[in-house]
Amino acid sequence: WMRSQNVKYLEIKRLGGANDHGLDVVGYTDAHKLEGIWDNSQCKHYRTSIPTAEGLADVGKVVYWAHQGKFKPPKHSRFIAPKGPSGPLRTLLDNPSLLKFSTAGSNTVLGK
Repeated sequence: WMRSQNVKYLEIKRLGGANDHGLDVVGYTDAHKLEGIWDNSQCKHYRTSIPTAEGLADVGKVVYWAHQGKFKPPKHSRFIAPKGPSGPLRTLLDNPSLLKFSTAGSNTVLGK
């Protein structure tokens, strides 16, 4: 899917799996890879829309690990899913001010 976009990626890499920090497929737009300008795509192959809790967990992983310095935040981050996000998840994704993120010790909280 990323190859079909108008963005010119120097490299597209599949990273998904255990301990992927919320990065399934990334597209690097410069030689600095995760320390430069890059896009993230979360790929979900569910029979239904992406449940809100699972979508927020995926968003939270990327925010948390970027905040921890594992990588710079992506320029764009998107879900690739045949059924798309659930209605409540779509509302949160379309209104970032509704999301609150905080860390307390090792716990991550993301939501309204």
